[in-house]
Amino acid sequence: MHLMSLIVGSQSSADFYEPCCGSGINAIHWMENLIENHGPEALREASIYLEDIDPLMVKCCMIQLFHYFESRNTTPKTLSIVGIDTLSRRTKNIAYYAEKPPATAATVAA
Repeated sequence: MHLMSLIVGSQSSADFYEPCCGSGINAIHWMENLIENHGPEALREASIYLEDIDPLMVKCCMIQLFHYFESRNTTPKTLSIVGIDTLSRRTKNIAYYAEKPPATAATVAA
């Protein structure tokens, strides 16, 4: 499990991009490393951009990540999982996008 963390290193980045995400396991390892080194608040400021050519893998990745977020009780600032051919950039007619709403004065004051 820590192999990906060792490859990525402990240097923090608020963005993660993977052009062939499959089931999302590399993104999960990146998030685990981020949380381990900087705490769950670091993930709340992260943007995650994932792509895969296989629509089934896009769905699988979405399910895996939603379970992961629920188990850690945290979510990234931005999440994008898109079905696309990363070479030709032709879409596969499937995409999931999630973004935290901006904080308003009312929610900040509360």
